Amino acid sequence: MNKTGTRRGNHEGSIYKQASGRWRGQVTVGYKSDGRPLRLSYTEDTRERVARRIAAASASYLGGERFTNDENLCVREYAEFWLVHVKRLEVCEKTYDWYSTLLYQHIVPALGEMTLGAVTAQHIQSALNAMSDRQCSVRLIEGVRTALKQIFQAACMNNLVKVNPVLPTKIPRPKASVRAANRKIKVIGREQRAALLEALRAEPVMRPALLTLLQTGMRTGELLALQWRHIDLNRRIITIEQAAVARPEIDREGRVRKPKTEIGEPKTEAAYRQIVIPRSLAEELIVWRDYAEHTLKLKVSEECFVFCNSKTGKMRTYTGFRSSYYHFLDRHGFSHEGMNLHAYRHTCATVLLENGVEPKLIQQQLGHSSITTTLNIYSHVSQELLTTAADALENMI
Repeated sequence: MNKTGTRRGNHEGSIYKQASGRWRGQVTVGYKSDGRPLRLSYTEDTRERVARRIAAASASYLGGERFTNDENLCVREYAEFWLVHVKRLEVCEKTYDWYSTLLYQHIVPALGEMTLGAVTAQHIQSALNAMSDRQCSVRLIEGVRTALKQIFQAACMNNLVKVNPVLPTKIPRPKASVRAANRKIKVIGREQRAALLEALRAEPVMRPALLTLLQTGMRTGELLALQWRHIDLNRRIITIEQAAVARPEIDREGRVRKPKTEIGEPKTEAAYRQIVIPRSLAEELIVWRDYAEHTLKLKVSEECFVFCNSKTGKMRTYTGFRSSYYHFLDRHGFSHEGMNLHAYRHTCATVLLENGVEPKLIQQQLGHSSITTTLNIYSHVSQELLTTAADALENMI
């Protein structure tokens, strides 16, 4: 039978479904020193994921052919090729943006002009140690090491370097003071909350949004994606089933453009939830709905966004809402008090803990996948709760 036109090209590999239901693919990306083919295999839950990994591996192989005779190949040039032609095929836009940040803000300044083959484990360890000395977060340092490991792994596969110099390196252990600072959660204290509520009396647009964050503990993305159909004011229940997601746009050259805010899924499966709200918040939302409809002349229907742009009625973007919030802080003298938007979520959980609510219920309220997350993040509760615990211990004597 003539199969002209149906044969796969070089480096496209083969993909098939296993009996277990998972997909497996194999691709030849080169040849070993003895002439035998070098094949890579991938197993994923979907055919698309396997195809993307095969495409990335093939792109990496072609990069090896491109740079084979370049003795002066520098880290920056090869890393840029790897980012645009390999990593871009494997990950979503947001993850690509993260790797782009790692490359241009940390890897290139530290190692970019060195030739690829001259980089040693000591060079990389020194770069990681320097990041630790600058008190960069462990997550950021781990991200840089992971990116470097993948870059040099691709270079090894293409015989551009003999060994991966990242493998012997370690993540520096941060100083105790830095670890303590990283564990400290940001909570809006009792006096700050009183001042905040007083300031919100004169803020008809910002007031309902911030009170909702404070009294529900929902994420900012969940707040922005909230539509009136998600709120049952009679039963005082808010249903979380979607979230605003900022997705960076990537052009043909792999450059990251301004993120675009769109509707997506909540962060985790546990984030799909129903939140019972206080009666006072339900009343605030009724007042806000009337104000939006009659004063701002906005359309209010089941499909309209609750905390929409007050001029256009469209869903607010992350950038737009954050900017409005910072202007609010400036107007009322809160600019230097560490009241970022995520602090409202921390504060909600802390107040619930102070009032004796079980951690399992707080986990459900905030939409954490694991109770461990709830306990780890909120193990540092407010001073009032610690004082109560100390008083209880005193009664033992």
